[in-house]
Amino acid sequence: MPPRSKKSPTRIELLEEKNKELEEELRSVRRKSKKVIDKFAEFQEEVGGSIIPYQKLGLYIGSGILFLVGLSLIIYAATHPDLDILEEYDEDSYTRESFYISGGILMGFAVLALLIGLYWFRTVKKSPGLKKLNATMFEIELAKDVFSR
Repeated sequence: MPPRSKKSPTRIELLEEKNKELEEELRSVRRKSKKVIDKFAEFQEEVGGSIIPYQKLGLYIGSGILFLVGLSLIIYAATHPDLDILEEYDEDSYTRESFYISGGILMGFAVLALLIGLYWFRTVKKSPGLKKLNATMFEIELAKDVFSR
């Protein structure tokens, strides 16, 4: 038998080498998947911040409409003379006080919704996590609208 010049690797050494290669491959895949997750998170944050002006516009329009409806109910109750005649004949009809109360509630709700909405948007601008939540809520609403048709 001729003498061996090099020692051939044992089965254990081959398995250890294969294990190291697989671990390195796993680390590389994890780095790539983390990059994808980070890119998605950055996209969510960007979307959450970029839709705030449009949401503010919707808030102003909605609050303005509620406020104007409430104000019109109060003006109607103050200037409409037929309400006194209706109160005399039908106690169950809409009274002047009910118009005042309804208008005041609508106006108060409009102001409260505007203040809470502005506070929410100011908070969302500061927090990356809330920007992602804002984007997620927007995307869910968008998907709901798409699939409901």
